[in-house]
Amino acid sequence: MKAFFFSFITLFLALDPLGLIPLYMEISHQAREGEVLKASVTTAFGVGVGFLLLGKGLFKAAGITMADFQVAGGILLLALSLKDLLGQPHQPLQKGDLGVVPLGTPLMAGPATLTALLVCQNLYGFGATVLAFLANLGLTYLILSRCEKIIQVIGTRGARALARVMSLFLAAFAISFIRKGLTTILHRPSP
Repeated sequence: MKAFFFSFITLFLALDPLGLIPLYMEISHQAREGEVLKASVTTAFGVGVGFLLLGKGLFKAAGITMADFQVAGGILLLALSLKDLLGQPHQPLQKGDLGVVPLGTPLMAGPATLTALLVCQNLYGFGATVLAFLANLGLTYLILSRCEKIIQVIGTRGARALARVMSLFLAAFAISFIRKGLTTILHRPSP
């Protein structure tokens, strides 16, 4: 249960469903809302689980250890969280299947989520990580399907403020990943 909880929290911060609300509302006005949401969650699931299944094998073939990935992933998560905390310019949306790109990937199943998935798999196991990922995708679906009601309560600024707070927590998790990876590397016996 502890493994699921820590995986769930890490993935929730990486997915950032509340931070996706303003963009999702913009996307859903350009396409059929239900189709966009289903396509985005399905895409995120496929990309995330595919990365979980292939990630370790790719690392092994490249000679990358999980400790190396924890440090690199932690740095990437820290950079992404700082980018969110410091603000980023609005990017215009591309035409096409908006549920797959940009919502499904790279926003839901982007660098932060993929990094969090592999690090959680290493720390907490495959089963707990996949269950936590599924639970987060379900929660993301629920949040985005009710986004207009959420915005009525907290407002667009409130959603952005919550996204910034979650980015701060993601930065803290990133530092934790870096610390754990460096500890493993520094205590590794010399060849």
